[in-house]
Amino acid sequence: MSLKTHPSSSLFAGCADSPCVDYCVYDYQRDFCTGCGRSLEEISYWSYLTFEEKDQIIKESKKNLDSLPEPCYNHSTQGGSNGPD
Repeated sequence: MSLKTHPSSSLFAGCADSPCVDYCVYDYQRDFCTGCGRSLEEISYWSYLTFEEKDQIIKESKKNLDSLPEPCYNHSTQGGSNGPD
């Protein structure tokens, strides 16, 4: 079973499945997707990365999503609901 959840979710701890939430809005100024927090390169090469590389990217994607001024699609980083309004 593959978990697709927000990378800041506690369900993602220790898991290197894709952080994709099936909500792709790429912010070209910040250079990451506001749905999952990954860059285009990270998204493109995800299936070729090692577990350790994926784990590091997930940590970075959490920081990216937490840096957004507005709550992202999945509000779990700010304690809100788990979906769009």
